[in-house]
Amino acid sequence: LNREKEVVGIYISGHPLDDYKIDIDSFCTGSVSYIINLNEHQGKEFTLAAVISECEHRTTRKGDPFGTMLIEDYNDSTKLFFFQEDYGKFRAFMTEGSFVYITGKVQPKRWGNNEFEFKVSKIDFLTNIRKQMTKALNIKVALSKVDFRFIEDIEKVFKENEGAFPIHFTVFDAIHDMEVDLPSRYIRVDVTDKLLKELKNFDLTYALV
Repeated sequence: LNREKEVVGIYISGHPLDDYKIDIDSFCTGSVSYIINLNEHQGKEFTLAAVISECEHRTTRKGDPFGTMLIEDYNDSTKLFFFQEDYGKFRAFMTEGSFVYITGKVQPKRWGNNEFEFKVSKIDFLTNIRKQMTKALNIKVALSKVDFRFIEDIEKVFKENEGAFPIHFTVFDAIHDMEVDLPSRYIRVDVTDKLLKELKNFDLTYALV
């Protein structure tokens, strides 16, 4: 993080989460702002991606261990507290600079008067999410862009990145407001950063599903 951050806390060479942009867009249903604005998201269960910028491992006055974790995404930051069994369950993820994928729910506090909290149910490292959750690569391209050269070039990219994940094509015609789904039965790819970088050279959009 230090190589990308000024002393004043402004990222000057891109946000650290940029490397996981497609994973965040594909699999995250919430953000840190959901935790900050609890009353707007009562009863919601959601997932978010964040980088851990600070961690503390402490003890209560009674001597019980607990921990705090300051997480941040593109727009916000907030501190999470973990006590008792939650601390034991999640302490292995509490490392500064780690990228995490968090699942939780906004629910009433156990001992609160109509107060809510974000209750974390699962944490995983963001690097694991793509392999665990990806079932296919969806590619959407305009009909006007599809010609022999396009097919030849993209087929070459797929052959150089063969793997286990199928590809689903959607070809659309904006003029006539039409879409056609074209799932591929034979082409399978390995969804790596290398493949995604190469796909950026084509005029299309893609997502993991």
